[in-house]
Amino acid sequence: MPMRRVLLDTPVWVSSFAHLGSLSEVAVRVISNAETVYVSQISVMDLGQKIRLGNWPEMNPVVHRIADIPDEQGAHTARFSPGIFRLASQPEWAHIDPFDRLIAATAVFHDMLLVTRRAVFTELPNLRHIW
Repeated sequence: MPMRRVLLDTPVWVSSFAHLGSLSEVAVRVISNAETVYVSQISVMDLGQKIRLGNWPEMNPVVHRIADIPDEQGAHTARFSPGIFRLASQPEWAHIDPFDRLIAATAVFHDMLLVTRRAVFTELPNLRHIW
């Protein structure tokens, strides 16, 4: 049964439009078969921050339109709520990166499957993910 809603982690989202790194066959299949694909609002800031700090120079050409890319792809933007911020601040996960914490909390709060390539997300209880 295909997942109804999936949330793309920032590197997966970037790979989906910039072809920087390959996605697993499972990830491609899950994204292709999803009813709705979401990108977190924080992923837009995460990418912008990485570009600004010089950590993702190959993305410089898209810096002025990164906020429009989810719409161009047909993805939905997963918006924040107080409940997401509450979940992101819970101590169950030692990982301190606020971008990752908000992405994970968004997936848990909305019962979405997180598509990621990063093992750090496997440490969070109650997060459904594939990588």
